[in-house]
Amino acid sequence: MAVTIKEIAKIANVSVCTVSRVINNTYPEKVSKGTRLRVLKVMKDLGYRPSIIARGLAKKKTSLLGLIVRDIMSSFYPEIIEGIEDEAKKFDYSLILCTTKGNPKEEAKYLRLLREKRVDGIILTPVINEQANIKLFEELKRDKIPLVFIAYYLKEFKGLYVVVDHKLGGYMATKHLIELGHKRIGYLGKENDIVGKERAKGYKQALFEYNIEFNKELIIKSGYSWKDGYYSMKRFLKTKNNRPTAIFAICDMTAWGAMQAIRQEGLKVPEDIAIVGFDDLGISSLMEVPLTTIAQPKYEMGKVAVTKLIKKIEHKNARGTILKPKLVIRKSSGDRRAF
Repeated sequence: MAVTIKEIAKIANVSVCTVSRVINNTYPEKVSKGTRLRVLKVMKDLGYRPSIIARGLAKKKTSLLGLIVRDIMSSFYPEIIEGIEDEAKKFDYSLILCTTKGNPKEEAKYLRLLREKRVDGIILTPVINEQANIKLFEELKRDKIPLVFIAYYLKEFKGLYVVVDHKLGGYMATKHLIELGHKRIGYLGKENDIVGKERAKGYKQALFEYNIEFNKELIIKSGYSWKDGYYSMKRFLKTKNNRPTAIFAICDMTAWGAMQAIRQEGLKVPEDIAIVGFDDLGISSLMEVPLTTIAQPKYEMGKVAVTKLIKKIEHKNARGTILKPKLVIRKSSGDRRAF
């Protein structure tokens, strides 16, 4: 059976209130040094470990942060998690990590779980383009549990966020391809979610600034996975449309799939079709044709999210942050002027 503070109090010959003060370090001036050492010795002898949740109830703080991400198997999240963990340690916070696999029901389950655990705050990569849990976000707000969106955010919910400038990234990727001599540039991705819309806006802005007519036939609908990129590119290459000389893919995973489809059609990257991705995942530099991509400052994103969350926990003012992406040039974009 678990040791109780009543048993500790009896053996140490002090009141339950005194034991509670020692455990939670409250009113230290009311507990003498000798009494404190005696209580701590009894706790150690009995193997007593105070419940984090119980201590949190007493101090109105658990020193726990909830972290909900879409998928820890993706190489996108480890750097973000590392940044979050490193920064959280500086403030003596521990993390409870949850993954949703992009499922809004899983997201709702973990939001409720973290609320029950009385975490001091939550960092969340929301399920893209889903409003199913807006009410839950509002409930957390009413319960004074701060929430910070990371990587993506929902415009429907007014809250803190730390994201990259997706529009600027799309612009930088397309501008790079234009400056290499390309005029028929395809966009491989979505336009019906917050990320896809912004990256597509950047793509269109670059075309406009360089007086290249937008052609909706060069918008190739695709999701964010390798399979999405592969099958979308396969279908597109089999159409009668004039193929693009370059592709801006919504993310690195999509770009990898597209590159495989291009090679299977007997074409070469970048000689026949150049490609630029988005995210700068670890493996992108190690591929047979290293991928030119738009890098997100993932580690910094994690650190900034924690600092904003701590500010809210401490009832200080905090605002959303948009970080700048960076163009990382590798072989996949090539130089059309060289062919």
